[in-house]
Amino acid sequence: MPLGVVVHSFWNRWQGDYSSVKLPPLRGPLDLLDTAQRMGFSAVQLEVKDWDADVARQVRQTAEGYALHLEGSLEPPMGGRRMEDVERDLRRGREAGIEVFRTYMGWRRYEQHRRWEDFEAYRRAVTEALRRVEPVARRLGVKVAVENHKDFRAEELAELLRQLSSPHLGCCLDLANNLALLEKPEETLDLLAPHLMTVHLKDMAVAATEAGFSMAEVPLGEGELDLKGLMAKCRRHAPEAGFYLEMITRDPLRIPCLEEGYWPTLRMLPGWRLASILSWVRQRGRASLPTLGERSKEQICLWEEEQILACAAVAFEQLGFTRNPTAASLEE
Repeated sequence: MPLGVVVHSFWNRWQGDYSSVKLPPLRGPLDLLDTAQRMGFSAVQLEVKDWDADVARQVRQTAEGYALHLEGSLEPPMGGRRMEDVERDLRRGREAGIEVFRTYMGWRRYEQHRRWEDFEAYRRAVTEALRRVEPVARRLGVKVAVENHKDFRAEELAELLRQLSSPHLGCCLDLANNLALLEKPEETLDLLAPHLMTVHLKDMAVAATEAGFSMAEVPLGEGELDLKGLMAKCRRHAPEAGFYLEMITRDPLRIPCLEEGYWPTLRMLPGWRLASILSWVRQRGRASLPTLGERSKEQICLWEEEQILACAAVAFEQLGFTRNPTAASLEE
């Protein structure tokens, strides 16, 4: 079973503003493909934006040479972004051999929206944006997979996709994001499984705080997710869906679910759901989570590389994924 990697796993190196001989910035898609292949990945979910025909051709040729399957990461058609630009990116990605494009529509609900009316306006805007994207995706023969990006609860995103009812629109399932909205990973998967097109594979550690809890990506097998169980269920529902590692090296995310400001758009949730997730956190939580701390930029990039390689080792040795046969040995 092949394993992919998401461009955001290289959060600190992607188009970074720094200089390093050992781990230079990844300035564009070809740098990303080189690095992913070296690490043994067999697929890459990469950002497609403002490519011209020459870039699309180079990406396709490089991916074919490395035996890399490609998925796109598409900037959402929101906030004034023109549909002409979205269509251009979908077309160029298609020329590069991409058939599935992950996208996101917004940000953390409890930070982005302070009133229920604001969230309702956002929901309408998302619905309209996807209605405009669908005929373009259909015409180009591609799929657009909306990530559960801490904006919609799983039942809300599932309902939206049911309303739109198109084989060209579906879900990019992030296994852990909806913890931030008081959902356990299994609950999120159960609701979004009928719409599953691609998967962000990750593990997550948690820690209780006075405001609620914090969560942080950690190497596969070091967090609290039942990875084998979740993967098996994903494969049953969507055998063709790819798995793409998203190991983001950053400070923990703060989930202030015990503060009033968290609740304006989530007041419909029953009290048992808050109690359930806090109990889950208490049972599994650590005393503290890893942080960037005082590390230099180079040290952060080295840590990022170490964590991605640690994930890859677990995936190849314990989770049944296969290493890209074109990858050179990392020991050479």
